[in-house]
Amino acid sequence: SKLASPAALENLREHFRHLDTQVKLATAELNHAYFMVTYAAPDAEAHVKRTINRIIQRERPPDGPPPPNLQRDRIASISSFWYPSHAVYRTVSKFAKALKGKYKMTLVALDGVKDVDMELFDERSDVGIVNGNIDTRPIHNLGAMVAFYPDVGMSASSVILANQRLAPIQIMACGHPVSTFGSKIDYFLSGRDIENEERARRNYSERLVLIPGRGATPNKISWPRHRPVKPAEPVVVFCPWSAPKTNADILRVLKKIAERARKRVSFHFSPGGGLRRNGFTPFQMAIHDMLGADQVVIHPPMEQKLYMERFEHAHLCLDAFPFGGLNTVVDPLYLGIPVLAYEGTRSFNQYAAHLLRKLGFSDLIASSDEEYIAKAVKLIDDADYRQACTDAIAKIDFDRDVFGEGE
Repeated sequence: SKLASPAALENLREHFRHLDTQVKLATAELNHAYFMVTYAAPDAEAHVKRTINRIIQRERPPDGPPPPNLQRDRIASISSFWYPSHAVYRTVSKFAKALKGKYKMTLVALDGVKDVDMELFDERSDVGIVNGNIDTRPIHNLGAMVAFYPDVGMSASSVILANQRLAPIQIMACGHPVSTFGSKIDYFLSGRDIENEERARRNYSERLVLIPGRGATPNKISWPRHRPVKPAEPVVVFCPWSAPKTNADILRVLKKIAERARKRVSFHFSPGGGLRRNGFTPFQMAIHDMLGADQVVIHPPMEQKLYMERFEHAHLCLDAFPFGGLNTVVDPLYLGIPVLAYEGTRSFNQYAAHLLRKLGFSDLIASSDEEYIAKAVKLIDDADYRQACTDAIAKIDFDRDVFGEGE
């Protein structure tokens, strides 16, 4: 929650950059550093993850005996978030479903995840951390040729398992599009349109395998669209960023946007369910300190129906930086709302730009703070320009150009 605070963000960055390689890990909490370092201190990501990987591998030797009764046509998909409302599922489930009927598929559900989609799976096996330990025998005994990980790093169980040799071939995908930097994953599936050889050597320890497109394809949305009438002011700017994406650096940029815009602005945040324990209060305080409480609305966690209904009243949407989104760009476009993307050099801050460019909205892509500020201010102040963008969005064939990617 405290990445929104300038002081706390700098403290976290200092902590990550000087993480002692002999640190001891509390097993149930280790994914917090593994996950958060990408958002707080990308320059320290490789160091932090390599350190955690080494500790896990030292305490749990990764190379055990080969799985018994190895089956060439069996795939174990190992996930903590395989349910329809989660971003991981919405991003990579189409690729997994392309395997149906060709392989025997087992879902290895981590940590008791509920409401999973079993459509493509023949069976389910449950694995999780109990009293600080995780029993890998249920996976090992499957005899799977491939272990497929859509969301490594988003749970402690996934981090531990990624440092084990559970199948001869171990693959991860863009459900959480960041490298493990030294686990026992062999291959990383990503998109040909957003990766290049130079960045691959710098951003991945796994062997990068490029497939057509961006390597992440959104699922179809079928929510009704109401097209509400919106008042001229305040201009509602929706920031559908999870708490880790809401950092002090991007909040400083929002402050400049509000200062330069002639029209009144109301920033709406939707941090989702990631603010655990007492995280909401410091998160809210940090945003109020930066932007002022009078021009900020922070929404509590919402079911997707209510989320889409609230979203539809926004005038425009801003993508986060450095960790951008894909579903959080598709949703507002589907609702007819212009989106401004901030393009970087990692896959997770290229998805939005790639989609907008493909749809003919290159003008809604920025690659620096100043460009981002200028384009946001134009969308806020120039109602005619914003309406022209809205009219162009209304002409998008979503089934064909967004949800219907056949590759």
